[in-house]
Amino acid sequence: PFFLIIGVLGMTAALQSSGLLFRLALYILRSFPLTYRGQALGLALSGTGITTSIPDTTSGTAIAGPIILALSDSLGYTRRSNGSAGLAMSALLGFGQMSPFFLTGAAENLLAWGLLTESARLEITWGGWFLAALPLALVTLVVAFTTTMILFPPEFQPTISRGLIHTQIEALGPLSRAEIIDAGVVVGAIVGWISAPYHGVDVAWVAMTGLTVLLATNLLDRATFRAGINWDFLFYLGAVLSLTSVVRKLGIDGWI
Repeated sequence: PFFLIIGVLGMTAALQSSGLLFRLALYILRSFPLTYRGQALGLALSGTGITTSIPDTTSGTAIAGPIILALSDSLGYTRRSNGSAGLAMSALLGFGQMSPFFLTGAAENLLAWGLLTESARLEITWGGWFLAALPLALVTLVVAFTTTMILFPPEFQPTISRGLIHTQIEALGPLSRAEIIDAGVVVGAIVGWISAPYHGVDVAWVAMTGLTVLLATNLLDRATFRAGINWDFLFYLGAVLSLTSVVRKLGIDGWI
């Protein structure tokens, strides 16, 4: 579990620095109607999709922040209006509240997974976690989004052209080398995690392989590697995982 989280957090740091997540969110928003509810739903679903590979809800919401502000201004909603609040809550739903439903959606998920016995970890794969959480995930998404739309009805329905989002995408330019490699690493890692029961490679080494590729292609420099990975949490994780072995060795679990 320790190496799994190092690999996942390293890939997350590379994704943030490359700008791929921001581009992906814009592409998803472009696929939805340019209405209040349409764009709010786009924010919720784009956040849910991106959350699958970001085990840090703070980073996810930080990515969503500039998108929410630009989108709210473009739709004509002022600060602290119902329209801007509804868009923000929809983004928080996708980028934050959907994280428990993916094994790699939150560091706490990986911690809980790491505390299990080795035999239990082999049974709970990335895909197994997702399928088990899917019913509650759907209920959470539908109920929370519906509640947001009820509590924050827009002051007016916006009337803007679809060219706005096209302009933002064009401003980013073509896919960079970093974005292409990041996309390949993330897709490869997710495929490797889902198919782990078939190829038998531990999910930790799938994540570390992705991290190795990013380091070898220099997409993670020394500064990003130090600042982009939550090392405090990793040391905490190492202590907690080691503590469980000590508790079992000393028989404290049986005494409790």
